Amino acid sequence: MLIPDRTLWVQGASRVIGSVRNDQRRTWEYRPKPAIASKQCAHCEETKPIAAFSKHIGTKDGYNQWCKKCRRSELSQKREQIKADRTAGLLPPLPAEKACTKCHRVLPASEFYQATGERSGLSSWCKSCALAHNHKTMTPQKRRANHIWNKFGITQEHYDRLLTEQGGVSAVCKQTETKRNVMNHEVQLLGVDHNHETGEIRGLLCHYCNAAYGYLREDRDRILGLLAYHDRYAKR
Repeated sequence: MLIPDRTLWVQGASRVIGSVRNDQRRTWEYRPKPAIASKQCAHCEETKPIAAFSKHIGTKDGYNQWCKKCRRSELSQKREQIKADRTAGLLPPLPAEKACTKCHRVLPASEFYQATGERSGLSSWCKSCALAHNHKTMTPQKRRANHIWNKFGITQEHYDRLLTEQGGVSAVCKQTETKRNVMNHEVQLLGVDHNHETGEIRGLLCHYCNAAYGYLREDRDRILGLLAYHDRYAKR
């Protein structure tokens, strides 16, 4: 009997956090993400709504230790420092060519993505290797699952459950999504509506319902006022 090198599985989990090895087979395991409304930033030490923190798969609560504002500030300072060091001659200028750490080919700098946070200023892998890796590992199902997690912060299973409960349509207008992505022109997924103070997920809305609800500040008086305004002039 083989003993897994790590045990990270919990029944009823909400997201992937690691894996265990068992007889040459690697299977994904899960840990539930606690539902929290607020958190203290480890940098500025301010307690902020959970929406002020980016998601992080490696932490216990599923969110970064630093708030978004502090992280942006840190990354900006790091980029500016590297830029200043390169301008002052403390760092060498961007190389004309570089060896890819994946395929080990020496290629022109144009064959690498720019990475401002890297000391060399260029990514470790060349563009061809990065694209090939993404194409090989990212199936349409994984791409959809990652998109849902990165954009909405919930698993594909959670999203699909909400979609099934709503019959595949927006919770407000009862219509399917019609908004298309400007990059690939595909119809977008219904957006996940949530309470911005508590983080509670309320349902799935189409682009226009979600935008309208947001522009009305989720205020009942504004919503009823707009309805009354519509009814008054719609009768004419």
